[in-house]
Amino acid sequence: MAGGGIDPKTFAADLIARAAPLDIFGCIGRSWGLLKANFWPVVGATALVIIVTIVANAIPFLGWMAGLLLGGVFNGGLYFFYIKKVRGESSELGDAFSGFSLALGPLILTGLVVGLMTLAGFILLILPGIYLAVAYAFAYMLVIDRKMEFWAAMEVSRRVISAQWWRMFGLMIVGAIIAVLGVLGLLIGIFITVPIFIGALVYAYEDLCNPPPRA
Repeated sequence: MAGGGIDPKTFAADLIARAAPLDIFGCIGRSWGLLKANFWPVVGATALVIIVTIVANAIPFLGWMAGLLLGGVFNGGLYFFYIKKVRGESSELGDAFSGFSLALGPLILTGLVVGLMTLAGFILLILPGIYLAVAYAFAYMLVIDRKMEFWAAMEVSRRVISAQWWRMFGLMIVGAIIAVLGVLGLLIGIFITVPIFIGALVYAYEDLCNPPPRA
């Protein structure tokens, strides 16, 4: 595990050198397999986090602040639940909310900074916003899995993904299409398609941020 004292440039360079080209449909396929093998735990945890997030955002007068401050915490916890499932580790529903206990401050900061920088990119020129939205996809996972500080996690994510940005962009496009199909399926389908999308992102994280050691 890496801590907050790592050098993002050196750490990312090592990961980039060891990572194989990202297999977009391989990530989707493995995620589908994960869902089939753990259907109710995965769907249940995902649905619960989505519902709690919606409720938090709906609080009168305070919803926008709750969404701004806690969005990263909910994301980090749900990713941690998926990471444990992907690795075949013992997991429980509470892991989906472990962002509150494992990395509350760093996840809040990550959510705020990633959100503001991505928004600024979209406001200035749409393309920088798209680039950052993709490049920071692993930031929450690095914070809660590797125990990194928010800026180190953002930098490692940006550098690692930038090395295979178009492949990661392709994965997110395919995942978004799958998620939209769930919306078209009378909304019920999102509880299947969204877990596939999230799982695919976690498999991509494992491939690029936890590659096998050099031979």
